[in-house]
Amino acid sequence: MIGQLNGRVVRRTDKWIILDVNDTGYRLTVSTETIKHLPPGPETKVRLHTYLVVRDDALELFGFWNEAEQQFFELLITLPGIGPKSAIAILSVATPELLRRAIHTGQAEYLTKMSGIGKKNAEKIVLNLKDKLDGVMVSDEPGLNKETEVVEILQALGYSLAEGRQALQQAPAEKYPDTHSRLKAALKFLGK
Repeated sequence: MIGQLNGRVVRRTDKWIILDVNDTGYRLTVSTETIKHLPPGPETKVRLHTYLVVRDDALELFGFWNEAEQQFFELLITLPGIGPKSAIAILSVATPELLRRAIHTGQAEYLTKMSGIGKKNAEKIVLNLKDKLDGVMVSDEPGLNKETEVVEILQALGYSLAEGRQALQQAPAEKYPDTHSRLKAALKFLGK
């Protein structure tokens, strides 16, 4: 099993990268969250956690910026009907922290609203992973309602769900703790 690779990113798309490790190029399928964390510019050196999927007709390597994302990937692929590509797609729209909070509070509708995961998959994730996350520390639950409230206000103002979620990512709760300041920051981002 290949657990980690250190190398230079020599090519990147929005779904995969080529990582040159000692003159061997590994193609890693990655989430948009991992892409966001990669340093800009050509030939950047990175260390990525990896997960190798072995099938009859192919070997596929998945790359993750941090261990939390990799662990959630491994949890997601244990669910019936969610394979590696679906898991990476879910992690592209929902961060491990967002998934953790929604699962901890049992709010499948939060996942649907905030990340765009379909209702059926959101319910499957919350129901099947709740017991597997026992003891995992999460942010306080009221934050979920604040985030949902900001997205709903933005939608009422005419912005799409995707625009609302993107603006909310640009206004992190750590920096903007209350609904008013977060909404203001999100509107500022959308006004650019």
